[in-house]
Amino acid sequence: MISIRRHAVRGRLVDLFTSYQARVRIVYVEEAMPSIYRRNENRAAAVPLGAIADMMHRWEVPTVIEADEVEWWVNGKLIQEDVLKHR
Repeated sequence: MISIRRHAVRGRLVDLFTSYQARVRIVYVEEAMPSIYRRNENRAAAVPLGAIADMMHRWEVPTVIEADEVEWWVNGKLIQEDVLKHR
């Protein structure tokens, strides 16, 4: 249920943008968990590890149908870019 709500939030934002005839581009950026934990440790106010785990559990990767353009970057490398022609 939570992931559906999160997807719905992103969907409502995309709907708002497109209602103003905006083109929407989503850029998904993923980094390896050891790097995320290391960067978190170096923060002035670290996020509790349990909170990070909860966020990762609920996260949904965007799909190609959610925007005019979607890019997926993993560990600093572009793995796929899709552009929809329907809008």
